[in-house]
Amino acid sequence: MASTVKIRIDGRDFNVDAGLTVLKAAEKQGFRIPTLCSCKDLAPFSSCFVCLVEVRGAKGFVPACSTLVSDGMDISIESAVARRARKTALELLVSDHLGDCEAPCVSACPSRVPIRDFLALAAKGEYIKAAQKIRETMPFPGSLGRVCPRFCEKECRRTRVDEAVSICYMKRFVSDMEIKAGGPFMPAPGSPTGKSVGIIGAGPAGLSAAYFLRLQGHDVTIYERQKDAGGMMKWGIPDYRLPPDILAKECGAIIGMGVEVKYGVNVGKDIMFDEISKKHDAVFLAIGAQKTSDMPIEGRTSRGVVSGVEFLDAIAKGGRPEVGDKVIVVGGGNTAMDAARCSVRLGAEVVIVYRRSEKEMPANAFEVEEAKHEGVKFELLSVPVKVREEGGRLYFTCLRMGLGAPDASGRRRPVPIDGSDFIIEADTCITAIGQQVDGSIADNTSLKLTKWGTPEYDIHTMQTCLPGVFVGGDGATGADVAVRAVDAGRRAACSIGQFLRGEKVTGEAVKFNSSMGPLDKVPAEVFAGFLKQQVTRMPMLVAEKRTKTFEEVETGFTVDGGGHEAKRCLGCGCVEADDCKLREYCTEYAVDQNRYAGKRRGYENDSTHPIAVLESGKCINCGICVRLLEEDGSHSLGFIGRGFDTRIKPPFEKLLSETGTAGLSFASDACPTAGIADRKKYETKHVGIPGVSK
Repeated sequence: MASTVKIRIDGRDFNVDAGLTVLKAAEKQGFRIPTLCSCKDLAPFSSCFVCLVEVRGAKGFVPACSTLVSDGMDISIESAVARRARKTALELLVSDHLGDCEAPCVSACPSRVPIRDFLALAAKGEYIKAAQKIRETMPFPGSLGRVCPRFCEKECRRTRVDEAVSICYMKRFVSDMEIKAGGPFMPAPGSPTGKSVGIIGAGPAGLSAAYFLRLQGHDVTIYERQKDAGGMMKWGIPDYRLPPDILAKECGAIIGMGVEVKYGVNVGKDIMFDEISKKHDAVFLAIGAQKTSDMPIEGRTSRGVVSGVEFLDAIAKGGRPEVGDKVIVVGGGNTAMDAARCSVRLGAEVVIVYRRSEKEMPANAFEVEEAKHEGVKFELLSVPVKVREEGGRLYFTCLRMGLGAPDASGRRRPVPIDGSDFIIEADTCITAIGQQVDGSIADNTSLKLTKWGTPEYDIHTMQTCLPGVFVGGDGATGADVAVRAVDAGRRAACSIGQFLRGEKVTGEAVKFNSSMGPLDKVPAEVFAGFLKQQVTRMPMLVAEKRTKTFEEVETGFTVDGGGHEAKRCLGCGCVEADDCKLREYCTEYAVDQNRYAGKRRGYENDSTHPIAVLESGKCINCGICVRLLEEDGSHSLGFIGRGFDTRIKPPFEKLLSETGTAGLSFASDACPTAGIADRKKYETKHVGIPGVSK
């Protein structure tokens, strides 16, 4: 028998050792074939079929892990049909995979904060490490821990037990504790690259980009029109929500990483965009949306009618505008709520006029409730159509509205009701009906703008039509919340880094994410081990005091309160998500978990063993653990049941803790998913262990 055979792989000829499998022969020649059931020193098992390849003359596809090479064999690994076959195998596997790659709160967070991990650190009292963990994806834990709309909490699985974990307040808590310890403590900048990036705008997007670019070692210069950094977080959010010293500390910590900021520079007037482009290797536009939308009614230029952006800007700069005894605020967003609550603090009676119902309000529901708590009145399903000034006062003619069919935003379109007009009298009107991007910065450039005046760009890479010019934040999307602007800065920094390194600009990698499904579809067994616990309530100034001062309303968690709240986390998400071969391959092959619908395995969790945790819902029946344990002389696990219902479990319905410990650590290390996982990883990455009451 010949010691070698001649084979062809993807059009190239090789001499390989006889007796090798296609998988091992290909690997020896530098080819990569995905496999989940193959394990070194174990005989081929051919259970996952992720290693399928084409062999000329063979009927159908063959598993590379168990097919031996033969002389003259012509193998196709990267052909389109072979890749489709592997994708199908993966989609069949994940159609029956009951587990989350990442926690649903993380999936809902625009800034991708590692929520489970920072809460686990906070639960142990490691507050500085917790704040630093947050900074892996966003550099404003203290600021966003006060003003974020809490998208994460809407998806928190704790709501199936009692109430959502106060994730937003916990970001603030660990930041407060870090500041008390002398922080913020920032990571060291990366090694100098010799590359320079110009950023236009020192708001949340620009500063976030600067932070992540400095971590890469690039030089950063920010051009800022105002006299201070912070953007709309500073000039558009009142002190009672975000104290200026907290924002200043976080902005200062970023700038202290070696960021140069040129204040009082109006790009397009003091310096032209093209001049900035020539000075730097790349440019990031983070100009925000600070141009106010006009209220299109007769008399809108009357004395006493001011924009919400201008009003809040004046207050942020220390002014206390005279608003009189009664103020009308037109609009239903967060700017409207801030303007209304500021007006209350200036001594006015305040009415918010909004053309839709409360359900359609874009403002954070929490901010709406706080406005009500402070005495703000709401005139809903109403719209001003005309204003006249008489005797130093404003008289608004308003119409009642009904709700018709949904418009492009998905909200029901307001429709005027004939003969429903009424008058509202006021001293001041604050308009908060939207903000726009000032696109004049693009004058005399080749930047292409949309009909809204925002630069055209690739939504994933943040690139504009100009090489080396990127855009993000409100200046790209229109007015939005700060957490999305911070996220845009990080994503832009990733793309800018790729550009500066001469790589193909692809943006941040988007990983496959297995999910148990919507909150109401998650199996009840997932929550069976958790006891109801009272959520930690945020201490606040009493209403009588808060409406007479611009002091921060929310006074912060105590150490006991913050520790209790951190421990309420259920520890959702997979401890092996960053090392999971199944996730790696599903990402590579752009797998759709829902392509094949049907019966799905149920949730089972055995966390009784001191070494390993068994979650059969994540198992793909590859058999590696069973075979390794057999090699080790242990029979702790085996195939139980038949056909679709086959599961890997301890024999005779035993608990894992009743089977001994031999070989379990090797089995958990070799598992390609997290069907069986090292218990220490749960204890490190989770606040607790799934399935254990707490």
